[in-house]
Amino acid sequence: MKLGFASRFAEVGSRLRTRQFSLLVPFSQSLSRPRRVFLTLSWSSLIVVAFTSTWGGDTTRETRTSDQGDLRGVWSDACPCTVPCPCWRRHRANAKHCLNIQLFHIGSGRYEDVNFADSTFVLVAQPDEEYGAPFPHILYSDKTVEGQRAKIIGNLFREVFGLVPQRIEYAQFQTRITHNAHVAVVPGILKYDVVARLGRKAQPSGEVRGYLYSWLSDAEQWGVRDLEYRTAEGVTSYRGTNSLSGSFHLANGR
Repeated sequence: MKLGFASRFAEVGSRLRTRQFSLLVPFSQSLSRPRRVFLTLSWSSLIVVAFTSTWGGDTTRETRTSDQGDLRGVWSDACPCTVPCPCWRRHRANAKHCLNIQLFHIGSGRYEDVNFADSTFVLVAQPDEEYGAPFPHILYSDKTVEGQRAKIIGNLFREVFGLVPQRIEYAQFQTRITHNAHVAVVPGILKYDVVARLGRKAQPSGEVRGYLYSWLSDAEQWGVRDLEYRTAEGVTSYRGTNSLSGSFHLANGR
């Protein structure tokens, strides 16, 4: 599956008299390890930010550090692709509709003076075409997203994880995070249950290993035990398909 979701970014200042908007476009293989490229145009500047995942190229990233503390946590994802998921490297799914779910559990750490200890986020990503790689859609937070906190969460995912969801929503979670299983339930919306394969550690395939997020460490190949996602359009579910897991430790946001 995947996106998103940190190579060096360049800011080009130019005073534009044009309407502000954000455009999310897929990563391009012409960039080193791009997961996604986000373009933001505003009244006063044109900012081009190229985010790199461990998907191919330099894994070094730079972020602002003056107001960031260490962030430690775990990550996992699920998608309907068979193993190995080709989205990381080829940017095309082997499932017709690659609904990707990513779980971020921050065990400790601060960002922009907000304490994110024991915070869980679930990112829902969907493709815009059949067999396409998914784009960030909705980010669910288990804590309030009102006021300034919503902006800071958006900054956290954009600047640190390289992902820009279309919207951020609060949801009540039931979670269970262990060394070999991640379970998150959002009543009436999501059931997410991924586990280590056969209860043991397994490295991702070489098809995937060099193309994951640059901030991800100790990546393991897991599997989907049960996934169900409900929307007004219906229910999407899959089992026995691709899942990956890992951890992150971002010292001063790096």
